[in-house]
Amino acid sequence: MSESWAARQRRTNRLVRAIADYLFTQTSVLPDQVYGLCKLTWITNSYSGDHAAYIWSTKIPALGDVFGRNYSDSTLREVAADVSTILRSTAAADLVLSHTGFTNFYPAYRNTAREWITEHFASLRPLFKAACYLGTDEQGLQLIQEIERLPGVPKANHDEQLIRPEYLLTPAFFALDPRMRFPLINGNEGVQALLAALNVTQAVIPADDL
Repeated sequence: MSESWAARQRRTNRLVRAIADYLFTQTSVLPDQVYGLCKLTWITNSYSGDHAAYIWSTKIPALGDVFGRNYSDSTLREVAADVSTILRSTAAADLVLSHTGFTNFYPAYRNTAREWITEHFASLRPLFKAACYLGTDEQGLQLIQEIERLPGVPKANHDEQLIRPEYLLTPAFFALDPRMRFPLINGNEGVQALLAALNVTQAVIPADDL
């Protein structure tokens, strides 16, 4: 696998896990916060460089969802400092400032995914928490089977057009898995083209680097 892409996936895993460790020790977790965890795995076509568009369109709003903050007028450094304070972790600031996210989730389903998570939150919350504590591939398989039983995620303004919940959830569960072994399932053409360009379509995170 491309080392830079593998490193990006590792950073996403560390950031999402640090946030999840915080969230799941709180009295309650809200659907918007779980939506934010999913959104932290997303990129857009502009995903690299100092001025990558995904930072402002996706990453900062995701952190706002997770922490119940309005970061619309904040710089990335201000957001990183605030997240670091909340999590009591200087490492968290570095992760926020670094490039994270690795899946270009279908744009037409991004807003409806929030509604879908809210509607099915009673079923989803224990699955997200279980993903934080995966210890074996068998446990991962059980989670996948639970995901497959969930209804599809509808497209905006076209409720009859559904995508498999795996496309939304498996990137988030990979980011929550302490072993970084949860399988990624994504049929987005842009993601497939990106992975092909990087020559990492069938690759895994190098075991020595986990």
